[in-house]
Amino acid sequence: MDESEERPAEATSQVAVSEEQVPAGTALMALIFSVLGLVMSPLVIGFLPALVGILVAAYYLRHGGPRRRRVAKLGVGLAIVAMATSIAFAGFFGWTLHHMRQVQSANQPQLQQWQGHPAPDLTLKTIDGKTIRLADLKGRRVILDFWATWCGPCNAELPDLIRLRKQMPESELALIGISDESPAMLRRFAARKHMNYPIVSARDLPEPFSSVFALPTKFVLDRHGVIQWIHVGRANFSELAAWAGLSDDGKPAG
Repeated sequence: MDESEERPAEATSQVAVSEEQVPAGTALMALIFSVLGLVMSPLVIGFLPALVGILVAAYYLRHGGPRRRRVAKLGVGLAIVAMATSIAFAGFFGWTLHHMRQVQSANQPQLQQWQGHPAPDLTLKTIDGKTIRLADLKGRRVILDFWATWCGPCNAELPDLIRLRKQMPESELALIGISDESPAMLRRFAARKHMNYPIVSARDLPEPFSSVFALPTKFVLDRHGVIQWIHVGRANFSELAAWAGLSDDGKPAG
């Protein structure tokens, strides 16, 4: 009789011991992972720490003691919010990328009909107050780069544009960045990125420049001011160097 009475007590003791073996700090760790996931959720990768947080919190709620159960439950709630936010941002980024590709594929043929035609003359004012007339650049090859500070592909190709400017003499190539953003914003961005070529803030440009809907878009002009090539989308350095080195008949120079 005494042995049977002792067995439940032993079982209760074993449960108590197993609960104490799960540190109360586990709930706090779950909360930290959940908060980290919520902070990183706009980057999509926040899904991973949020998943860790919800697993750790669930483990504590199942095997841990009564201490800090509210903390663990809060961790679960935040982790769910973080995972949902990450999924939403992933869907948004995926849709945006798909939409940009559709715009690029539609914009390229529309612009390419201008290849072989003289570019309209432009008078542009750079963000440091200088005036550039497209007609004054004849005798040099010209690359007009339509871009924006918020454009991911534009930012990705910046090092290649800076490298191209360093390698090609200004007497042979004029490289101009054109954005419709404010001069103040462009000045700050250009200084931070150490952009070494003229940047212009311009709107209400004539055709074909007013038909640029996808960024980045580049117009390559020959030495006579004729639009020789139009490229929609990111370009790598080898492409940029090839365009800069074309002769007026469209063949590699030299």
